[in-house]
Amino acid sequence: MRHIRKNQPPMKQIKLTSVFLVLCISMAFAQKEKSIDYSSLINEYRELIKTEMPKNNIVGMSIALTDKNGLIWAEGYGYENLTDSLKANANTLYGIGSITKLFTASAIMQLAEQHKLDIDKPVTLYVPEFKMKSLYGNIDGINAETENYKNVVSYLNEQYTAFPPNYMRVYSNIGYCFLGYEIDKISGLDYPAYITNNIFKPLGMQNSIIRTEPASLKGSSKTYNQNKEQKDEPFMMNLPAGGIFSTVKDMSLFIQSWLLDESPILKKETIDQIFTAQNTDNVFHLGGEFGIGWELKKSKYNYRAEHGGATFYYRAQIAINRSAGLGVIILSNSATAGSFTWRAGEILDKACAIKGISEIAIKGFDAESIIKRKINLKEYQGNYGQNMGWYPLIAKDSALIGKPGNDSLAFKLKPDGYFGLAVKQGDAWNNVPGQQFIFTELGGEKVFMAQAWGDWVVASKKYPEQIINQTWKRRLGKYKIVNNNANSMFKDAELLVGENTIYISGKTPFSDQPVAMPLEIRNDNLASVLGTSTYSGSMLQVRNENGHENLYFMGVIMEKL
Repeated sequence: MRHIRKNQPPMKQIKLTSVFLVLCISMAFAQKEKSIDYSSLINEYRELIKTEMPKNNIVGMSIALTDKNGLIWAEGYGYENLTDSLKANANTLYGIGSITKLFTASAIMQLAEQHKLDIDKPVTLYVPEFKMKSLYGNIDGINAETENYKNVVSYLNEQYTAFPPNYMRVYSNIGYCFLGYEIDKISGLDYPAYITNNIFKPLGMQNSIIRTEPASLKGSSKTYNQNKEQKDEPFMMNLPAGGIFSTVKDMSLFIQSWLLDESPILKKETIDQIFTAQNTDNVFHLGGEFGIGWELKKSKYNYRAEHGGATFYYRAQIAINRSAGLGVIILSNSATAGSFTWRAGEILDKACAIKGISEIAIKGFDAESIIKRKINLKEYQGNYGQNMGWYPLIAKDSALIGKPGNDSLAFKLKPDGYFGLAVKQGDAWNNVPGQQFIFTELGGEKVFMAQAWGDWVVASKKYPEQIINQTWKRRLGKYKIVNNNANSMFKDAELLVGENTIYISGKTPFSDQPVAMPLEIRNDNLASVLGTSTYSGSMLQVRNENGHENLYFMGVIMEKL
């Protein structure tokens, strides 16, 4: 397994990606471009924020718009501490969640520039103790979770790869935990010290910190659930995937580092590589492009690079347009704030328009050529699985409808060639507006695709009929969690049988939200989560210890009741 090819995706592969830069500006903000007036944009979103926050139970939020010369707009709204009536501002400290991955990627690329690692070489050259097992004859795609990034290698050595090489790009936290482990080993500094000394300090990010212990960070915003109730943000040790806390002012310095012509942190050629699509040779590549760390979204103002962040309660979104020299960061302390943070890209595009950036034609996935083809619906009936659902479909008239017991939804072929979604309520079918789907073939596999946020994604692929043998049937039932894992997906669990599949089901520890993941049986002691997105491919293992079977799943040990 190579470390990472220059044209391969970061994340789920432990060709592991390695990621990105942080250029710099540790000096004071320079004067803004006086000739550009963004006041209409700022006023528009101030009014929208006033409407959206109460409507979506958002307690506190901060936002900043910046160019390479300095801040254009930085404000807070609502409260960082509702009980004490402390208002949010541009210096409110929030968890930035997975935006942390951009700092981890930057650190790896710094080490590559120093010739301490080669991202094209196998990771085993630098981490020889890494010996993960593969179902495909070549270590590549992985998906799993672990509690502590320092234990990631020993954990992965007990896991199996999720997908064959170059199969698909899937989001993965554990890949970045591996990078954090690698940073520790190669640099001689632990991850928090490395990021502080090599990124925070050079950029002047004086109010940014990595949470390294369970106690709440002093000065950080309180966090709130969907009902505006204050809840403690759980501590997680997957620091390289989501451990940074920052402010919109500090994050504006981070944004500016990507917009400058010269960076004191990374070389220009490294920065260019970071913003070059890495996943174009994937089997399931649909036109959505990902650089090293960043998602590269096609905008009418050229590419904009984005990344989101979500912990249990914090929400965040960063968006930059390098060619326009503009960036936006939104941070919030509320679990419901994803209803607004996604607007970072929208605000950025409007700022580009005000700046006079020329529009370009956008060429995305060519769905039109697919819908012109006639398909035989009977070829597409069967079982479709996703990490949170299982859809046995049968062809009927001009639709693919759920089998009895799963017959509350249907994909109906429309005159324009797309499929629409209909939901059954009583005896009536109600069409769901704004939903478009395609059933087609990719890489020799039958798939159905959905349009989400303007992009086409593989929602699921067709799976063969599964035979659930007696070995797995005797394992059905309720389980208790026997290890103390703060990152556990479940606080209790149950192995259930469904239509041609089994499920691992349970409730999450902090929200009581029910979760049910359909599984593909690999052998008598191994099953994996179905689908093509986060958690897909994660392995459920059965281990016999002292004559007693336990289930191991995403860092959790389960014992049958």
